[in-house]
Amino acid sequence: MAAGHTRTNTNKHRQTRTITWSVLVRVGPCLSVLAFFLLATGWLPAQNRRPRFSTSSNLVLVDVRVLDKQGKPVGGLTAEDFPILEDGIVQKVGYFREISLPLTAVEREAEPAPTTSNPTEPSSPAQPGTTGGDKRLLVFLFDLSSASLQDIQIMQETGRKFVEEQLTPLDSAAVLVLDNGLQMLTDFTSDPAILARAFRALSSGDPEQDVSETEEGTEGDTKFVADQTELALFQTNQQLSAVQSIADAFRDVTGRKALVYFSSGITSRGIENDEQMRWTIDTCNRANMSVYSIDARGLMAMSPGGGAQRAGGRGSGIFTGGAGLDQMSSLVESQNGLVTLAAETGGAALLDDNDLSKLVRQAREDSSHYYMVGYYVPSPASDGRFRRIEVKTRNKYSTVVARKGYYAEKPYISLTSSERELKLLKTVVEDLPAAELPIEISAEYFPQASQDYEVLPLLSLDYDQLRSISGGDTLSLEIVILARDKSGQARAGLRDNLEIKSRREEKEARFVYENLFVLPPGQYRLFAYVRENRTGKMSRTSCPLEIPATGPIRSSSLVLAGAWREPDNPKGYRIKSGNVETILNNPLMVGSRALVPRVDRAFKLGETIYVHGKVSLAPDKSALEYRIIVADDRGKRLFEGNWQQLQASSDNQANINARLPLTELPPGNYTIGAEVRGTGTDEIQLTKQFTVVP
Repeated sequence: MAAGHTRTNTNKHRQTRTITWSVLVRVGPCLSVLAFFLLATGWLPAQNRRPRFSTSSNLVLVDVRVLDKQGKPVGGLTAEDFPILEDGIVQKVGYFREISLPLTAVEREAEPAPTTSNPTEPSSPAQPGTTGGDKRLLVFLFDLSSASLQDIQIMQETGRKFVEEQLTPLDSAAVLVLDNGLQMLTDFTSDPAILARAFRALSSGDPEQDVSETEEGTEGDTKFVADQTELALFQTNQQLSAVQSIADAFRDVTGRKALVYFSSGITSRGIENDEQMRWTIDTCNRANMSVYSIDARGLMAMSPGGGAQRAGGRGSGIFTGGAGLDQMSSLVESQNGLVTLAAETGGAALLDDNDLSKLVRQAREDSSHYYMVGYYVPSPASDGRFRRIEVKTRNKYSTVVARKGYYAEKPYISLTSSERELKLLKTVVEDLPAAELPIEISAEYFPQASQDYEVLPLLSLDYDQLRSISGGDTLSLEIVILARDKSGQARAGLRDNLEIKSRREEKEARFVYENLFVLPPGQYRLFAYVRENRTGKMSRTSCPLEIPATGPIRSSSLVLAGAWREPDNPKGYRIKSGNVETILNNPLMVGSRALVPRVDRAFKLGETIYVHGKVSLAPDKSALEYRIIVADDRGKRLFEGNWQQLQASSDNQANINARLPLTELPPGNYTIGAEVRGTGTDEIQLTKQFTVVP
């Protein structure tokens, strides 16, 4: 077992109808991190979903804008007018559509329906109130994480102008907010009342209010799930993760998407973010999402001597000009990320300008006329190489705007460390099923002095099977464990990296991993994700966990062990919550040795079951006593032990310890229990099922 244990922050969890957010801090050898990810269930009617683009798929889709010398869109082109090349090789167009949407209601009445040409696939059926069933898709993302009150007011005013001056029935917009958490204030809608409420909610003081209503024409529940607890275990940039996650969430939505991103700059966190920037851009390009970055700070006049929003400088830098250069360098650095996102995804950036609405207008104009062009790649190679896409037109006087290419998939062995991080992150957040490694999971819980419980997740791994998969005796494992409540929100989590060796000399067939985090009473489900770091093979498994509500007697679960061992962590577990770090003792310690729980609770004839539990009693209650009972699968009691006194320690906790030799029980299923009683208290029973095998 390795160090580096984590638990959830005790700050209040933020939750809305569609997005949940919580905080987890990792301690130990790794740095504390903060990140998040976004997922979406498919929400458009099935006939309006396009094939999901992936480099492992044969179909490559590109949204193309064609402009004349005056910068106006060129319409009426056909598939034959678009020579498209990948790595210099001409491709045959296999999918083609022209999307033309008027910018105003007057234009809509005067303009005929767009020409649609698709040699291989039928057109999407029209929806009432739209031109050819298409809409301009705008996603507003307001990054309030580092915005001043003045910046927020300007963002809000820009949204209000969009609703009052630009919104038409052909515009469909979604509004998301990034602050301490990520919230979707409304999913795609053309209703001006809903959008107006969403923009007002930016500074209403009630970020958890529900501003959305179900719009006609959509099916099912329009849910997003974003939970930082999962992702705080990974070293990712919060802002880039937001953009990447939104792009991934909207990949199945038909057509070109414009992400209008209001921010006060993107702060780089070093070389790790360079890799993530590339990955984010690639995800946007795959999803046909162009980023329109807006520096919400507008035109700034910086003063090295201080100002209304910053303290005055110190030292000689104010007089030598160094302070001014540092401020300018910091400003340019924060804007570089915005420019890069926009330039590499076919969007635009607005910097040093107080009229933020002009980029919203440009995003609408760019999404009003474009072509969807697709081609099929016969056998895409998984080499991770960048595939350069070049789209031309036969009219040499036209300007073509299209994404520059995409990255092919890589085999696991060729992934960089950052790519492996993001790949694991995606697996965890999307909860992808995998069963490539032999693992079993269970959990025990123990009462704390407070009203919370220490939860001990347990993983059991077969040495021989793992060794055959990895090809060596030394195993490198990445472990992520999450506790989700009934709503699916992760309430606690941990991550560990292990280097373990086979203990064949000790005749141990399985390795048992244990760790700790803290949870309040409730119903949960534990999910474990284990990756073998050399091969990339993974498995996911889960088990239910129910922690009882607090009562006069608070007890642990009943632990069934088959052996003892010397403790791996004699100093206990380091748990950090906010700025407070505590050391929790190993609850499996009995004397100077630690129990080895039997995860599958299967014991052979002749073995001995070691039983362990804890009881926490309120200080004003009398002494307790307990006895051990055993029953068969029909509930018939086969054994009742003598009542024994429980000796409470200084923290009002007492241990239940017993041993049961399996010499007379025939193979079958049984229940073992510990009955606890005391004067003036209700009797409680700790039970656990086990199996005796030949």
